[in-house]
Amino acid sequence: MAKRSPIALTMYALAIFSVAFYIALQFARKDDTLVRSQVALGTLVEIQIRGMERADAWQAMDKVFAEVRRIDTLFSTYKEGGPTWKLNHGSDTLVAVPDEVAMLLQRCDELTRDTDGAFDAALEPLIKAWGFDDDSAAVPAPDILTEALA
Repeated sequence: MAKRSPIALTMYALAIFSVAFYIALQFARKDDTLVRSQVALGTLVEIQIRGMERADAWQAMDKVFAEVRRIDTLFSTYKEGGPTWKLNHGSDTLVAVPDEVAMLLQRCDELTRDTDGAFDAALEPLIKAWGFDDDSAAVPAPDILTEALA
């Protein structure tokens, strides 16, 4: 029997492995992933579910997106009528907000104090200075930026 070189044996093993890997991938492509996307929270939110019965997966996605919409309404600064929008646009000095909003605002205040102002949730002046609020984004002049940071 002829002696085979180690390189030939290695190449043979790699070829067998490659074929097996390719076949395994073909079977794995029977993807049962269900995907659903919606625009929320100022971005595109995509949910992918694998390994569930289709009806259960769609039901789970409905629940997840219902929660995403609830949070979006609760914390949105651009959806008129939501608690955060009312807080930013109301003329009242006292505004009732849900507990979740109040707790988040308290935590933001703690973080602002703990970081000596390095964390600041009050971004609206900066958003306006950079033009992100009306799609006219541009680098602001130094004096406008200084004013927004004050």
